[in-house]
Amino acid sequence: MTYRVNTNWMVAACTAALVLGGTSARAQVRYRIIDLTELAPVVQSEATSINERGEIVGWEALPDFQAQAVYWDAAHNGHLLERLSGDNSNIAATINESGVISGTSDFVRIKHVGHQIRIFQDQKASIWQDGVITNLNTTVTGGADLNLRVAEYINDQGQIVGSATPPGETMRHGFLLENGIVTDLGTLNTGQFASVPTAINGQGQIAGYASFGQDKAFLWESGVLTNLHEHPLITGVTSRAYDINNAGQIVGEAQFHISQPESPVLWQNGEPVNLVGHRFGRPQGVASAINDRGQIIGWVNDLDNLNDETRGFLIDGEEFIELIDHIPAGQGWNQLILAWDINEKGWIVGGGRRFGQVGHAFLLIPIDTPGDMNCDGVFNGGDIDPFFLALGDPAAYLATFPECRIANGDMNGDGALNGGDIDPFFACLGGGVCP
Repeated sequence: MTYRVNTNWMVAACTAALVLGGTSARAQVRYRIIDLTELAPVVQSEATSINERGEIVGWEALPDFQAQAVYWDAAHNGHLLERLSGDNSNIAATINESGVISGTSDFVRIKHVGHQIRIFQDQKASIWQDGVITNLNTTVTGGADLNLRVAEYINDQGQIVGSATPPGETMRHGFLLENGIVTDLGTLNTGQFASVPTAINGQGQIAGYASFGQDKAFLWESGVLTNLHEHPLITGVTSRAYDINNAGQIVGEAQFHISQPESPVLWQNGEPVNLVGHRFGRPQGVASAINDRGQIIGWVNDLDNLNDETRGFLIDGEEFIELIDHIPAGQGWNQLILAWDINEKGWIVGGGRRFGQVGHAFLLIPIDTPGDMNCDGVFNGGDIDPFFLALGDPAAYLATFPECRIANGDMNGDGALNGGDIDPFFACLGGGVCP
């Protein structure tokens, strides 16, 4: 059905709003890409977490199994994070909206025994605030008696989850640290070897995985551990949960069939969804993060294709986007291998291969120029006809400009393209106030 701008404003506006917020008809996003490794005093790096201000953390791999934590400020300039006194390694895991960074400071030593290399670590869960590191063990005022080893995640309320060991033991316990009080997150059963919480949302729900021979994904809520692996759709032996958003949606990896490798998965109300099983013959991969918009990122490769390479992806509704296909050509990027995190703006960080070399941390920023309806990168008179086409016939607009986004025409910021955007569109075009 075709709607014309000058005959049916209400229907046209509703249709445009549906396309803006829907899934099947949404135009695929394009990205500007920034090489973060070039902007930090490192040789190679991975970017693992990003907040809404555009602050990013990650790490650089060093010789002898050591690492160096890295922080990129909102201007994308990279800085090395300090270690605790006497340590030779550290890793930054996540950064919250206040700019507080969680991770670990470590003393790593190796020992060669014949052909074996044995690695010994003395990890201390740590946070960085304004560049200053704090050993979280020194902030504990009560609760369970645990040595906090790795601070895997810090949410915006300052709640921290990670892994710890009881005094004199090596088996890992998951912990929650809140206002100085440590909670031992418990075990899925008495045969468990270890538990690793990986994320905590604003409601205090915690996702992670526990090991008792094979890893099993879990959800911890109000003192109760739920085994996410126990579902008829998961017939393999392994699963892990890596992130949880404020709606309680959980992503990770799961072995849906015993004859298949782990595949990216979404748990929705406890129901596992194989995100890419219908796209590849034998997919192996991870869904690493999900934002509150339900956008999922991760990486995958097809084991049935011996020449296939691991590729970072975005799943937005029904769209599956291979990230490498949506960046400008000619900048030397061979592969966007690992997509680690995504914020609410849709900014994505990870690690890739550029000019044939791995270890290039990247930042992807969606190209959203208000008013740029023909996707030439600028807002000018050439955008008038495409604007009215999108307003009156969204499907025709997307057919004509398949790489564009209807969202660029939302000039009044109400989340939909409709008649209320006309005056702001021409005001901005005429040199007035722009969104």
